[in-house]
Amino acid sequence: MCCAICRANTQHATQMAVHAPAPSPPAIFFVRFSFVVTGAMGPSLHKPRARASRSLPLSLHANTLTPTNTMPTRKGKRRRTADDVAATTTSQPQPDTNDSDNDNSGDVVNDDAFLQLAAADDSDEEEGWETVTGAPPPAMTAMAAGAAGAAAASSFGVSAAEVEAEAAARETRKGSVLRSRAEVYAAPTRDELESLRETEQLFKNNLFRLQLEQLLGEVTVAYDKETFLEQTLHAIKAALDKLPAEVKHASLTGETVLKSGGVVPPVVVARPSPEQPARVAFGRPAAVSVVGSYLLHAVNKGDRNVDVVVQMPADALQPKDHLNHRYYHKRAYYLAKVAARLAKLPAFGGSSGGGGTMSFSTVQDDPLRPVLVLRPKDPKGRHKTKFSICVHVGISADTFSLRKLAPDCNGVRRNKSASTVAAAMGTNDYAADADADDAAAPQEEPTPHYNNSVLADMFYVQHMRTIHACKAPALAEAAVLLKVWLGQREMGRERCGTLSGFAATMLLVHLLQSRSVPAGVSSYQLFRAAMHALAHGDWSTAGIQMQHDPDYHDTDMAFAPSMATFHKAFEVVFVDPSGFVNLAAGLNLAAYHRLRHEATIALALLDDSTNSIDTFSALFLQRVDFAPTFDNQVRVVLTPTIARRYVPRLLARGGDWRAFGTSLVTTILRRSLGDRAVLVAPAAGPSASRWPLTASPTEHHPVASGRCEVAVGLLLDPDHAYRLVDVGPPADDDAAAAAFANFWGSKAALRRFQDGSINQAVVWACPSNRDHVVIRKVAQFALSRHASFESRDVAVVCHPLEPMLASTTTSTSNSSTSS
Repeated sequence: MCCAICRANTQHATQMAVHAPAPSPPAIFFVRFSFVVTGAMGPSLHKPRARASRSLPLSLHANTLTPTNTMPTRKGKRRRTADDVAATTTSQPQPDTNDSDNDNSGDVVNDDAFLQLAAADDSDEEEGWETVTGAPPPAMTAMAAGAAGAAAASSFGVSAAEVEAEAAARETRKGSVLRSRAEVYAAPTRDELESLRETEQLFKNNLFRLQLEQLLGEVTVAYDKETFLEQTLHAIKAALDKLPAEVKHASLTGETVLKSGGVVPPVVVARPSPEQPARVAFGRPAAVSVVGSYLLHAVNKGDRNVDVVVQMPADALQPKDHLNHRYYHKRAYYLAKVAARLAKLPAFGGSSGGGGTMSFSTVQDDPLRPVLVLRPKDPKGRHKTKFSICVHVGISADTFSLRKLAPDCNGVRRNKSASTVAAAMGTNDYAADADADDAAAPQEEPTPHYNNSVLADMFYVQHMRTIHACKAPALAEAAVLLKVWLGQREMGRERCGTLSGFAATMLLVHLLQSRSVPAGVSSYQLFRAAMHALAHGDWSTAGIQMQHDPDYHDTDMAFAPSMATFHKAFEVVFVDPSGFVNLAAGLNLAAYHRLRHEATIALALLDDSTNSIDTFSALFLQRVDFAPTFDNQVRVVLTPTIARRYVPRLLARGGDWRAFGTSLVTTILRRSLGDRAVLVAPAAGPSASRWPLTASPTEHHPVASGRCEVAVGLLLDPDHAYRLVDVGPPADDDAAAAAFANFWGSKAALRRFQDGSINQAVVWACPSNRDHVVIRKVAQFALSRHASFESRDVAVVCHPLEPMLASTTTSTSNSSTSS
């Protein structure tokens, strides 16, 4: 009976199909939503794109979403005609595509960018507004036929008028987010095919490319909206150009306060005494230039700075001012005079202006190189900017002899200047000599870090020209990606002891100049090349030397220092195009090892073909905090007294005992732990200190205040970390055995082992079931022996649960005793 009914229904359906037009395929309806993380503000609900097809479950009125009770059903529905499309297009309210935020924070994705991004996969069944099952409708096929559209449409029972009406409706929809079904099923255009080819060849995959584009759109600054910032920069240049051309000389001491505004010159180390004041000068700057990432359009929103270099006039300096901190004294005084002049501008509160802020800071917390930080504010309140302006003091490239500033030369003689630095450490090992400027004594140590800071101030403009001469379209975007990657690992944003954003950009330039990557690569490929260079290169033994540029200086390159000279003077080497400046001078060896470690992990993620890990999130979205990265931490309180044994090496850094102390601590820990630790790395220092113009730097900068703390992370090897015996060289190796005994002192002793060998060895006694405290014993003993650290200044956290483990061990032993 059932089969008979089925046959009857089939015959009836066949007869109806002969006399009736073909029905449209069933449709499935979807509503598109997008949730975009907006930082601390939480998710943001984007407006769905309006469609001209049918009444949606959500209606758009005044840019709000209102639920309705009308739901589309399949029963009784007919295929819409072109007239329905035109009527719906003209009657249905359109989403407001001009709703843009004037704020430059960029926390919410622009609607237009999101809609263009979403339109690429509009035909996807899970994401589109509607997906038609089966073959495309005849009317759509007819419209896609071009000139033969009318003839094809008539064969399917669709009039030419309907086709023309659909075309007119499509013209009406231009500029909006509406798309006809013909546009959804249209063949890809030439631009789309080119984009697909670029994605396949230049990016990891399509999703990764979309994520990178979205990230760059979020972190890139809208430079066209920074009109007030541009006006402020022009006002700064105009104010400095109006200064008198005559250079006036003065005297500077540690207690000098300028009469104009009460500005205190930011002399952090080697402050001149009243008995021997420093000779300083001030006059109109020779040039005022904007340098750095702002001109390259490589500023990310996490670090909005504009670098401005004010070049000191040539008459303010003498040929031997690079000796004994004379240049740094004149530099600090000149910066203070510039600050007093700019304080009169309305954007910084002059003449009851907008109340912008001004303060002193340092370049990556280097006490030798203070800068002026400006935060302008519109006095009328009509404009605003989130940028800070960093004013640097520079000098021309021919001010000092480059040969006398090589890494193997001495720039701090044993005179009053050196004694001032030594006195800050509580030692008088360096007696005050007479003027010993002309020839250094044979026993004087080189001062590579001191010399490198002077050289860095000589090539600001030349470095900027090198970056702009690199004609790579993806350079700016790759620099932004590299800065974001560094910032997420607490190794960026100009922190002390990290790779600066400028050095990271110069690394990309070096890869392009050396043709390690072609100039037409994408930002992803350039970023990946930087990760490969960091992971597989070893700047501590075979540093990088950029291609020489003769425009930097006219010194014969035969007098340029060799790479062996650089490696003898610095722990990490990255030489600039001048052949004299080490761009990685502020990066100590332990911090560089962590940089290589993170780059190796990043490269493994980029090469992962299984897609088992969200590579994009792991690289650019997730923060890699210092504490959870390492197994143990050693926290050391640094004071100037730790460097009493190393006065020559301290003077090589110009008196920056904190940078020297950090390098000393990590070197001792790396030597004492050996293969117990896979990685020994210091935490990046805090952001550069800032203090008001009228305050003394001795009250704010840690180097001048005389006390700071450094944290060193230990990534342990579980196979060797908790051994209780350190076996040294055999007894018959006199040189190695003597070095081992000298390092460990009374702890070292000759011991015979079960295999019959006699070696130097160190035995560590630890409580039962608490072998993990051996790390603490090793670190405390080594730091006490080689740097005179007191026990209260060294805190070693061997395990976060150590107090609980200790209490458990104690309770267990007590229970065993009572039983």
